[in-house]
Amino acid sequence: MSDESPYLAFVEQQLESPWGDGLPVVPPTPAAVAAFVERSGLAGDEVLGEFRPRQSVATLRDVPVSAVMAGGCADYAPTGVALARALM
Repeated sequence: MSDESPYLAFVEQQLESPWGDGLPVVPPTPAAVAAFVERSGLAGDEVLGEFRPRQSVATLRDVPVSAVMAGGCADYAPTGVALARALM
Protein backbone atom coordinates (compact mmCIF):
# COMPACT_ATOMS: atom_id res chain seq x y z
CA MET A 1 0.00 0.00 0.00
CA SER A 2 1.49 3.37 -0.99
CA ASP A 3 1.59 6.54 1.10
CA GLU A 4 -0.93 8.10 -1.29
CA SER A 5 -3.66 5.58 -0.49
CA PRO A 6 -5.09 7.53 2.50
CA TYR A 7 -4.93 10.69 0.41
CA LEU A 8 -6.76 9.12 -2.52
CA ALA A 9 -9.33 7.57 -0.19
CA PHE A 10 -9.96 10.99 1.36
CA VAL A 11 -10.38 12.66 -2.03
CA GLU A 12 -12.79 9.96 -3.21
CA GLN A 13 -14.79 10.18 0.03
CA GLN A 14 -15.19 13.94 -0.10
CA LEU A 15 -16.13 13.91 -3.79
CA GLU A 16 -18.92 11.43 -3.03
CA SER A 17 -20.17 13.37 -0.01
CA PRO A 18 -22.22 16.57 0.27
CA TRP A 19 -19.35 18.34 2.08
CA GLY A 20 -18.52 20.94 -0.52
CA ASP A 21 -19.17 22.26 -3.98
CA GLY A 22 -18.05 19.19 -5.92
CA LEU A 23 -14.49 20.35 -6.39
CA PRO A 24 -11.77 18.24 -4.80
CA VAL A 25 -10.49 19.13 -1.35
CA VAL A 26 -6.79 18.43 -0.97
CA PRO A 27 -5.70 17.41 2.54
CA PRO A 28 -3.39 20.12 3.90
CA THR A 29 -0.50 17.87 4.91
CA PRO A 30 2.23 19.36 7.08
CA ALA A 31 4.69 18.98 4.20
CA ALA A 32 2.43 20.82 1.73
CA VAL A 33 1.78 23.66 4.18
CA ALA A 34 5.49 23.95 5.06
CA ALA A 35 6.42 24.07 1.37
CA PHE A 36 3.90 26.87 0.81
CA VAL A 37 5.29 28.88 3.72
CA GLU A 38 8.88 28.33 2.54
CA ARG A 39 8.08 29.31 -1.07
CA SER A 40 6.46 32.55 0.11
CA GLY A 41 9.82 33.81 1.33
CA LEU A 42 8.18 35.17 4.48
CA ALA A 43 8.28 34.13 8.12
CA GLY A 44 5.37 31.92 9.14
CA ASP A 45 4.34 34.30 11.91
CA GLU A 46 4.39 37.39 9.67
CA VAL A 47 1.14 39.32 10.01
CA LEU A 48 -0.55 39.76 6.64
CA GLY A 49 -3.40 41.91 7.85
CA GLU A 50 -6.60 42.07 9.82
CA PHE A 51 -9.88 40.49 8.78
CA ARG A 52 -12.98 42.59 9.34
CA PRO A 53 -15.49 42.75 10.94
CA ARG A 54 -14.06 40.43 13.60
CA GLN A 55 -10.73 42.27 13.70
CA SER A 56 -8.87 38.95 13.72
CA VAL A 57 -5.22 39.03 12.72
CA ALA A 58 -4.11 36.73 9.92
CA THR A 59 -0.56 35.46 9.76
CA LEU A 60 1.15 33.71 6.89
CA ARG A 61 0.49 30.33 8.54
CA ASP A 62 -3.27 30.95 8.15
CA VAL A 63 -3.09 31.18 4.35
CA PRO A 64 -1.52 27.86 3.23
CA VAL A 65 -4.10 25.54 4.77
CA SER A 66 -6.92 27.08 2.74
CA ALA A 67 -4.75 27.39 -0.35
CA VAL A 68 -3.62 23.75 -0.21
CA MET A 69 -7.18 22.51 0.41
CA ALA A 70 -8.25 24.40 -2.71
CA GLY A 71 -5.55 22.66 -4.74
CA GLY A 72 -2.89 25.34 -4.61
CA CYS A 73 0.73 24.21 -4.65
CA ALA A 74 3.77 25.93 -3.15
CA ASP A 75 4.42 27.76 -6.43
CA TYR A 76 1.19 29.69 -5.84
CA ALA A 77 2.42 31.07 -2.49
CA PRO A 78 3.25 34.60 -3.71
CA THR A 79 -0.18 34.87 -5.34
CA GLY A 80 -1.92 33.47 -2.26
CA VAL A 81 -0.18 35.96 0.01
CA ALA A 82 -1.02 38.87 -2.31
CA LEU A 83 -4.64 37.75 -2.50
CA ALA A 84 -4.93 37.47 1.28
CA ARG A 85 -3.48 40.95 1.71
CA ALA A 86 -5.83 42.37 -0.93
CA LEU A 87 -8.87 40.85 0.77
CA MET A 88 -7.93 42.51 4.04
